[in-house]
Amino acid sequence: MEEQNNALGLIAAFLATVLYGSCYVPVRWFEAGDGLYFQWMMCIGQLISGVFVLALVDWPPIFPLAMLGGAFFAIGNALTITIMDGIGMAVGSLLWNTVTCIVGWAVSRFGLFGSLKKVPYDNVMNIIGVIVVCIG
Repeated sequence: MEEQNNALGLIAAFLATVLYGSCYVPVRWFEAGDGLYFQWMMCIGQLISGVFVLALVDWPPIFPLAMLGGAFFAIGNALTITIMDGIGMAVGSLLWNTVTCIVGWAVSRFGLFGSLKKVPYDNVMNIIGVIVVCIG
């Protein structure tokens, strides 16, 4: 059972990497304007995908706090076109993912936003690991 969960997790991570990494490619080929139409289409795609997944897992309960994360993502997504036009796709993705990595580490490390605090065994190696991930 655990091998199946590991395989499913690796497949999901691979698909997420390929699909998320390619979602902004059309923006480089076509004029995106101010980005609101692009953001609207992204939200519609995510809504359709979300409804499909919810239907597959038998409509689990909705957690309102999770909607706050979706709102933050939508705001960031609305600014994507402006960021890409200003600093480029590569630097924009680098900054976006670096901030995501640091915030994810900080939430887990310090127990922010009501999550459980997970203190590492070795603080120095923990910080070195975050720095290496951000540099890499």
